[in-house]
Amino acid sequence: MGAMCTVLLGGCAKPTAAIAPSDPPPPPLAQPLPPRSPTPASPQPIASITTTAANLCEPDVAPLLRTAGDLTAHAPASPRESPGFRGRLRTHTEGGLTLGSARTWVGPVVPGYVPLMIDTAELFLLERDGETYVALYRDPYGAGSCELSTPANCRFVVRGFQDCEPTYTLELAAFMSRPTHLEIQDLRVMDGVVYFNEACQSYAKDAGGRCSALVAVDARSGTLRWRTRNLVSNNRFLLVGAYIIAGYGFTDERDALHLVRRTDGAVVHRTKLPTAHEDLVIGDDGVLEVALATSGSRRFVLRGFDTRKPTLVPAQAAQAQSD
Repeated sequence: MGAMCTVLLGGCAKPTAAIAPSDPPPPPLAQPLPPRSPTPASPQPIASITTTAANLCEPDVAPLLRTAGDLTAHAPASPRESPGFRGRLRTHTEGGLTLGSARTWVGPVVPGYVPLMIDTAELFLLERDGETYVALYRDPYGAGSCELSTPANCRFVVRGFQDCEPTYTLELAAFMSRPTHLEIQDLRVMDGVVYFNEACQSYAKDAGGRCSALVAVDARSGTLRWRTRNLVSNNRFLLVGAYIIAGYGFTDERDALHLVRRTDGAVVHRTKLPTAHEDLVIGDDGVLEVALATSGSRRFVLRGFDTRKPTLVPAQAAQAQSD
């Protein structure tokens, strides 16, 4: 049976309660969040808004500056220092992952009612599922749950927020298949379901091949929906309609892309890659571009994603078929 989550029923917390005890007092100004739009909004001017319990519960207000633990968040967020570098972990922070290393928030602006820390875990990713903000928190190495030199899994926590109230909290250790050799390298949310990959920390052989499954958890009930077989997903993945585009690969291991059905976790299509993927991006033309970890990329046309037999067709072959 899947483990049950802790569902929070309390009202909107006061701003000081939403910030770790080590935080400095909240700043006197707040920044309006950009309009909710599928296209990037123009930079918004800094507005002189007094930070109060009332306006920090408004969905379009965020403090100009917050710090918690080793994390600093500005509104608007800081730009990435190395925008071309992706790495294995998908994260909205920049900096080292060990306790005491300065980290800067480079993701979407964090609403004032979303805390930067839960206990020892720092904000790592911020997603949207409709009107719900979904935050992933991670323990830094050395914070208590994990060390860089040992295989113990770090603590990962997911919390949802809607209308300024926390709506659910998931301790992801309850859904991970083992307490060692796993780390979450990406997390996405759609229609109230949290998807994450319990990726191998290093070589799959170190975990006996028991790693890099893709996991789906019902956020509201806190129950496990499904887990794929191992070696299906590490690095980044994408949610596309009824399917998930995931990839697995590492040094001297088999590299491939997988199409996973969202309803039950079945792998319905597999295509080989020359090396592990680093990123997956669907362009304006609808073509999937797969950035490879070594260098270069591969492009695929998405076919049959509105059917039960979707496929990824190499773009060059798709072009030849249409000629």
